[in-house]
Amino acid sequence: MSFQTVASVLLMGYVVVAFGRRYLPAKFSADSAGIQRIAQYGPGPFVDKSFTNMGVFYRELGLTHREDLAGILGYTIAAVGLLTVAWRMRHTPARTAVVGVMIIATFFSAIYLGTYSKDVVVALVVLVVLWAPKGRPGSVVIVGVMALYAFFFRDYWYLVIVVYLSLSWLIVNRRKFARRHGLRRKHLLMLMIVIVAAISLAIVVLSGVPADYYRTTTNAERALAPDAATQIRPFLSAPEPFGSVINNVLTYLALMLPIPLAALGGAYYAVLAVMLGAVWAWFWTALKIITGDRHLPTHLVRAIALVLSFSAVQSVFEPDYGSALRHLTPLWPLILLTIWWAQGRSESDPLYAEIGASKTGH
Repeated sequence: MSFQTVASVLLMGYVVVAFGRRYLPAKFSADSAGIQRIAQYGPGPFVDKSFTNMGVFYRELGLTHREDLAGILGYTIAAVGLLTVAWRMRHTPARTAVVGVMIIATFFSAIYLGTYSKDVVVALVVLVVLWAPKGRPGSVVIVGVMALYAFFFRDYWYLVIVVYLSLSWLIVNRRKFARRHGLRRKHLLMLMIVIVAAISLAIVVLSGVPADYYRTTTNAERALAPDAATQIRPFLSAPEPFGSVINNVLTYLALMLPIPLAALGGAYYAVLAVMLGAVWAWFWTALKIITGDRHLPTHLVRAIALVLSFSAVQSVFEPDYGSALRHLTPLWPLILLTIWWAQGRSESDPLYAEIGASKTGH
């Protein structure tokens, strides 16, 4: 997939933004309609700061009555992120995983960011992650932008920052802990499970509520909402605090291997589950290659750390699979970069090329 081909695929996203949204079910427009109402009339009794501040954001841009231009703006920000990755990887041929992620990323970016959206600001954060200079100044800028997003929109991004900094440090210094084999994928997955459990226990200790309280409370308030069909329900019933902690860990795994989503029945949920499962499988396969490498570029370390930290925090707060996918959408460029870079590494290193050939049977 050449840079020109990527640009052509992204142009198709504008077609979806312009004409495709009219064919989507109403549930895809629930958040955007709420944001537009706030932009037009103010927050009223609605006090959620993420909606309120996004309404102000679009009003200040003069897009109160221009969903079309708001959609073009949101999708363009996402497209710039994907183009940035394509330009950096332009000398690395794209195989199936890269092409698949690019198409999926383009489609969902057009769907979820091609309208009034709270996640358009996260897409801007991703651009900062991709463009920030190396070294401490760049890291300070990235953390500062994340903190601003947490302050004005979503408090749980403070947790994302903590996990992001921890993982960034670990990935950079991974050879100190595993000199012989590097940081293996299985160790990283185990670490992510520990992080989810630690966040969950912190909620129990500091807030005095079950670890999955925020998800279950939100779902109880949204029993008749359009996304209720894809609610993430408790996997088991066990004494607290262990029951809710285990449920959060299982939710983390289910977001990457969405068997419960496929089990809802119907072609739509099955296809969605297969796509998400494939992307996460490609991502973790990429990590198997990447974590054993001695030298990683700064922007790749930052991309991996943010994707992993966000996915960990998602498992604690996301109420349903639809919301999880919508909130993940701005991070597609970082997922694409990880998969594409690993593919190039496997082709340039004889050892990794041998591993890749053994997997494909060649």
